[in-house]
Amino acid sequence: MKILVIISTIVFNASLMTAQEEELWTSSLPNFIGLSASYSTSTNDISPNIIGGTIIISDSGAETKTTSYSFSASGGVFLNDCVAVGPIFSYDYIGFNSQSLGLSTTVGLPSSISMNERMDRNLSAGFFMRYIFNPKNRLQAYLQPSLSYVNGQSDVTNISSSLTQASEEKSNAVFANVSCGLTFNVTYNFRLITRLGGLTYENGSRDITSITSGVLITGGMPSTNMMSQVEETIDFSSFTTNFSIANIQFGAEYLF
Repeated sequence: MKILVIISTIVFNASLMTAQEEELWTSSLPNFIGLSASYSTSTNDISPNIIGGTIIISDSGAETKTTSYSFSASGGVFLNDCVAVGPIFSYDYIGFNSQSLGLSTTVGLPSSISMNERMDRNLSAGFFMRYIFNPKNRLQAYLQPSLSYVNGQSDVTNISSSLTQASEEKSNAVFANVSCGLTFNVTYNFRLITRLGGLTYENGSRDITSITSGVLITGGMPSTNMMSQVEETIDFSSFTTNFSIANIQFGAEYLF
């Protein structure tokens, strides 16, 4: 909601620019190419509070880390002062890692260790149309619907003290997106661009192969060695909003 308020404020201020400035930043260059990127990382460390060998708050420690980055390359041609169309290519990565230690309070039982790791990689190609609300101003606000084909792959690993589960997921989907952003003309040939996120609809299928191996624990003691493999296909669709800090991209475009 805060991002929407900021966008509305910037668009309103941009519309108040003088007619003299509007004439100054009118460009007759019909083509452009550009690149934008984003990066985000966060860590959450929850450690046990131990004083003199005695745990006084919790019996476990956990650390989670999430890292994501994305790149978008596009090129286009202006049909008029307000509308541009062209191809767009994107790559994004999200990595999640969680490790925890559960300290046993029962004599004879070991402490439990668990690790969860997930890596998502998506490559997409499609076309976009950009509508610029104030094309003659130096600071411009735009709305950009796009339609893309997305190929994704995910690797998931879950490890506990006795079991290990590894999964590979491959997905193919159609991705419809309406994003918004701002551009700032530094010169007639060069401008900065910010992509602020938007609304997304995705529809596709996901093939999942999971392998589980390890030792079953019964009554606190190892009982049975096991290994299993499961393959399944899941159809999915989702509608999401992605107005978050992690989705904001910064970049530049060259006009020619």
